[in-house]
Amino acid sequence: MDLMGGEDLFLGGEPDQHKITLNVDALHTNDYKERLQLGLEYKIYGIFSLRGGYKINYDEGNLSFGAGVDYSIDGIRLNFDYAYVSYDFLQSPHRFTVSLGF
Repeated sequence: MDLMGGEDLFLGGEPDQHKITLNVDALHTNDYKERLQLGLEYKIYGIFSLRGGYKINYDEGNLSFGAGVDYSIDGIRLNFDYAYVSYDFLQSPHRFTVSLGF
């Protein structure tokens, strides 16, 4: 299977249409048990993103998900992001970010 181009792409279509990014962060400290953070982003056409994440061995904020839009118009870059983090004892926040780039 050729993931970098050609006819047999994992998700089909052109290489710039779909992008999947996986992030893994493992922490080992002397004063606490091991922790693991997992994150996944699926980007469509370089514009729309869907994201999800999970933390293992954390007291709060284990599950998160979000979405984003990244668009350029006449050299001005507009970015909008939304994120939600699930908490058990605290209020679960909804986070919004809007940014402009020149």
